[in-house]
Amino acid sequence: MLPHQIFQQARLKQQQASSAAQFDCNICLSQAKDPVVTCCGHLYCWPCLYPWVKRTSSCAVCRSMLRPDRVFPIYGANADDQLGDEGSSSVSNSRAPRRPPGRRYSSLSDRED
Repeated sequence: MLPHQIFQQARLKQQQASSAAQFDCNICLSQAKDPVVTCCGHLYCWPCLYPWVKRTSSCAVCRSMLRPDRVFPIYGANADDQLGDEGSSSVSNSRAPRRPPGRRYSSLSDRED
């Protein structure tokens, strides 16, 4: 590998690491574990969000109405769970149930509104 290729590869890894650090839970303020995003666009750890929503039924950031079954999991390249492992939780000692699986639509007419 040439020196400029090594440099480019190292820079790419650094950018990816800094991008991953931006995905912090809005409740615990740590890097999100079993990350989910709400319909209003806010990101949380599933084990943090589940008990919050059970108590308040609203987003912790903007207070919009929120239901636990209306959040979307985020799957990443370095995640412990992958697309085929839907609903899994890498946080085994949590009281939260498994996070909801991703929704897949074969066509636009299959969508729920």
